[in-house]
This record gives sequence, structure tokens and C-alpha cells, in this order.
Amino acid sequence: MCDHGVTSQDLQRPRAILRLLEGAQLVAILRLDDPGPVHALADALREGGISALELTLTTPGALPAIAELARRHGDGLLLGAGTVLDEHSARAAVAAGARFVVSPVLLEQLIAPVHSAGALMVPGAFTPTEIARASAAGALLVKLFPAQLLGPAFARALRGPLPDLRLMPTGGVNPQNAAQWLEAGVAVVGAGSELTRREWLERGDWTAVTAAARALRRALRAGARRAEARGSGGRR
Repeated sequence: MCDHGVTSQDLQRPRAILRLLEGAQLVAILRLDDPGPVHALADALREGGISALELTLTTPGALPAIAELARRHGDGLLLGAGTVLDEHSARAAVAAGARFVVSPVLLEQLIAPVHSAGALMVPGAFTPTEIARASAAGALLVKLFPAQLLGPAFARALRGPLPDLRLMPTGGVNPQNAAQWLEAGVAVVGAGSELTRREWLERGDWTAVTAAARALRRALRAGARRAEARGSGGRR
């Protein structure tokens, strides 16, 4: 058993979910005033190449919406719950179908219960000390938030002394900087308002949502290629 009370067997599913998120590269974060558009949004994002989606619990009716998304999309969409602030909400989200659970702040007490339930807990952190505490508590992936106040150079600097660190920067990620984050060595990025602008939702412009998703995916692919080329060059 690990020091934080989770067995290696408990961690098999969270680690598998982490690998899926790393493969997806991008988590679309939906924070909605009205859950009505959630299914059209999910369809538009999938059309744009996004396979991981986080619905925040600040969205009215978030848990039933997660359950319905899971029913409709099955394994075609990796579902998460965001803005989770207590264990009851975390367990309810997993029961509804969330495979990863995200908090904007560091709540170490949520990590072991979520991992034991077979989901991946992604706590939020802002400072090196908070990130180290999250890792010490068993976090496999840490949400860097608000990332726009730190920038890719911060993540790159952290990976010097902490090469195994896996980060998910969230806040301010867009096609202009997404590649820089991947080149800095983060595992996956989270993007919200860049994909869900209010004017698009109000007029039901799902084509614009799909176009924005494709733009972010293109930027991330370019960043991944440059990061891989740099790594290959360093091994020669």
C-alpha cells in the first residue's frame, strides 16, 4: 500500500485514465449558466477532434448532464467533473460517470478517495510548494491554475528539479500559446472560454465551436511535433 492509503491495484485505473488524457492532449472545460446546450456542445467539440470534456459542477444540473453524456457517448468521450470541492461531490460525480475529477484548489483529502473509486483526481495548485504537496498526497496529474498568471516558462522551470511532474495548465490557453505549453513539457492542457464563447452559445453557432476546437488541436499537434523533435535531437 502507498503511504497515502491507496494500493497499487487502486491506481491501475487512474493511471490508465491519465494515459488517455495525455493522448487527448486537450480537455474542453464547460462552465455553463444553463445545461441546455451541453449535448450540442459535446457533439461540436467531438467534431473538432476533442475527446476529453470536463463539465464543472457550478453548471446547474451538472451531475444528470454528466450521466446523460456518459450514456450517449460511452467510451467515445472521456468525461470529467470540474470545480469539485468536497468528497461527497467527488463521489457523486464518479457515480454519474466522471472518469476524472478536477478541483481548482489543493484539497489533498480528495485524492485517495477518488483514486480508490477508480477515477483520476486532478487537484489544483499554483505554487511549487502546493504542487509538491499534491504529488506527495498521491496526485498523478496536477491542475496548474490560473495558468495565465504563470506561463509556459514556469512549467518548464519546474520540470528541471521535478522531471516526472505531470501538469495540466488551465486558464488562458489558446491557439497562440497552446504549443508553448506542450513544448514546456506539460501532460495536457485545459481550455474553456476559448471553446465556449457566450455569443456562440447564445446563437447556437456550433460550427464556430468546432472551428475553435480544430484550431486548438492544430496548435497542439504542432507543439507536440516540435517537442518530439527537440527530444530526439537531444538524444543523438
